[in-house]
Amino acid sequence: MSARTDVFVRAQRVMRCAALLAAVAAPAAVRAEPRATPRVARSVVIAMDVSGSMAPHRRAMEEWIVRQTILGARSGDRYRVLTIGRRSFGDELVLPVLDLPATGRLLPDRRALYERLSAWSANARAVLPRVPREDATDVGGAVFQCARLLAGDAERFGERHMVLMTDLRDNRRLALPGDAAALRGVHVMIAFAAHDDGDPVAFARRVETWRRFLTERGAASVRVLDVAECSSGESWWLAQSGPERGRN
Repeated sequence: MSARTDVFVRAQRVMRCAALLAAVAAPAAVRAEPRATPRVARSVVIAMDVSGSMAPHRRAMEEWIVRQTILGARSGDRYRVLTIGRRSFGDELVLPVLDLPATGRLLPDRRALYERLSAWSANARAVLPRVPREDATDVGGAVFQCARLLAGDAERFGERHMVLMTDLRDNRRLALPGDAAALRGVHVMIAFAAHDDGDPVAFARRVETWRRFLTERGAASVRVLDVAECSSGESWWLAQSGPERGRN
């Protein structure tokens, strides 16, 4: 065998070995590559109680909305902020629909989002209605309006969240018009629940009444946070969003 032929044969053997090694290593490389977790866009409707009994917490509630939205915002999310007054508030939105860009990545401009929410917070107190302390608060009407808005988002968004910022004082009969499963699949959070009436037993009874009312109408989960818990800084309503908790 000539020297040239010998070199050619050796080269072929080397190429075959390289191809074999590549074939063996390829599945391992595929297995080693981390699998991206799909991001689930969420529709979040926040209803803020502006009745007299909640007046001392108004500024804190506004700051909480801004902080929670900044901490928990993901690309593709939708946010709305409404008010709870002495009657159903209809279609009026304190914060118009805020749709975040669906980039599938980190939000490109959190500063712009913060500035927009901060501007809303600065102007909100001028437009929020003043409700006398003795007037009833239509929390049930707020639940109905939030449920109606979220029902329209069921096909587009993988998760739907309702945040009720209220002390749960509603002297009207609890009723939710329409389908008994109007809240099916909706995660409900009751935030800034206050029991400053000095009767913790009555407060606990109110909480359980509302929890049962919401659960019977299909709510996927119901969480209740008092004022102290809301000041912790954690992204609370997203804690029920599965493995991507707190991620953007």
